[in-house]
Amino acid sequence: MEKLERVCSRVEQVATAVGVGLFVTMIAVVFFEVVMRYLFSSPTFWSEALARAAMIWLVMLGLARGVRRMDNIRVDFLVDQMPRPLQHLCAWLRFAAVTVFALVMLVYGTQMALANWNTMNTGFEISMTWIYLAVPVSGALILLFTVELVAKGERGFF
Repeated sequence: MEKLERVCSRVEQVATAVGVGLFVTMIAVVFFEVVMRYLFSSPTFWSEALARAAMIWLVMLGLARGVRRMDNIRVDFLVDQMPRPLQHLCAWLRFAAVTVFALVMLVYGTQMALANWNTMNTGFEISMTWIYLAVPVSGALILLFTVELVAKGERGFF
């Protein structure tokens, strides 16, 4: 359990650092594009594509991080009013739903990424696979973090 928690903490630290880098990149690229477009009347062809790719990865990494910290939206007023055995059942149903969702992201996201290996991004010449990989990576992280939460017996799951 302790080893799983250390691994998850390290993975979250890396995801957070990458997310901060992506956020800074996105802000800098959009600012650069605004300056080029409105001050120099010379818009770039790549800035929108790079900002969009950074945002996609940022959102997907943020989703996984939100699962670990249980920061995602959930309405538990009704669950809190139920008897303890039903609360336990609802927790298992929530665990199952998150797991299924993460598995769908992992399996179908991987298929989508691999199917687009030869499709190039129009803004800058890289394969769309690198952008689509955000989905299965997020799904894998969500699975890892969900296993950790269940192993710890977090209130949101039990």
